[in-house]
Amino acid sequence: MANKINEQDAGKLFKQYTKKEIKEKSLDFSKKPGIAHVMGNFEEFLEEKLCGYNYEGMQLVTLASQFTKQVLYTKSDVENFCFAMEELTDHPDFKQKTGAYLTALIKGISSPGETFKLNFLSTHTPLNHFGVGLENLTLDIVGDCGSFFGRKSKSLTAYITGNIGTHAYQEAKKSKLKLIGNAGEFSFFCGEECTIEVKGNVGGYAGSNARNTKLSIKGNAGRELGHYSRNCEIKVEGDAGEEVARGADSTKITISGDVLESGLIGEAAINSLIIVRGNSGRSDFSPDISTRIYVGGRKAFPKLRHRMLRKTIDFIDEALLSVIGRRRTPLDF
Repeated sequence: MANKINEQDAGKLFKQYTKKEIKEKSLDFSKKPGIAHVMGNFEEFLEEKLCGYNYEGMQLVTLASQFTKQVLYTKSDVENFCFAMEELTDHPDFKQKTGAYLTALIKGISSPGETFKLNFLSTHTPLNHFGVGLENLTLDIVGDCGSFFGRKSKSLTAYITGNIGTHAYQEAKKSKLKLIGNAGEFSFFCGEECTIEVKGNVGGYAGSNARNTKLSIKGNAGRELGHYSRNCEIKVEGDAGEEVARGADSTKITISGDVLESGLIGEAAINSLIIVRGNSGRSDFSPDISTRIYVGGRKAFPKLRHRMLRKTIDFIDEALLSVIGRRRTPLDF
């Protein structure tokens, strides 16, 4: 099942392993019954035929758990699996299923508060559905993760050096993430009471529909930042895309850079504070009157206030015309 890897090859393939560590860790997996059994079990899982609904992350993890219960393995076997799994990357369901299987391995032997340190190969295929539904654990990961990382997790803490795909931490609760890398679209969507720090860029819809969440982005953010968020605090040190804080409620958003030229700011937002230290190409802001917006250090008047001011001025014009026969001039004010 497993190939014997010599020291020279391992030095090229394994991202974090030094020569000393490779000598200390026998990477001949065929001599380790635990990982050998896990790999055999994993191959059976890859061959399992799935119905359409089973491709949803939670369903995949549940199905994978039925397989992992059939083998005895240790925490070190889970760590070695991150390397050994690369033998089966050619399988058509590898990317879709492997993350769920690794999640099931972790759930099968973890205890509350435990930490798992996982290193992926620098050339590995990012795994979808990894970390789905994990609770009360800490993950220390070196390498990229695919889409749906940490979805529906609870009290999960993750430190990741690498990139993650779309829908990361979607519907997560009371979870923390420190990411040194980039995140895809719909990341942190519908999260609740989460603390997120990203030292990179984040795709569109970051923090949308989030509740009581703190989100810090060192790079740029895509469109629809903080879309319908509630009681959140969002900071972006770079630029942001169009439609910032649409429908936000009691949310504070600070953007150090610019907002995309075509982007509205705070449309339909209520009780919120939006600060853009750079520039915005559009001035037709239209939040509720309870929302305050500052762009480039100046207060931006919402469209609603513009309409009210326009009606007031028109009323004065008509009154002056009917009383003194002329409209107002600058000397009248």
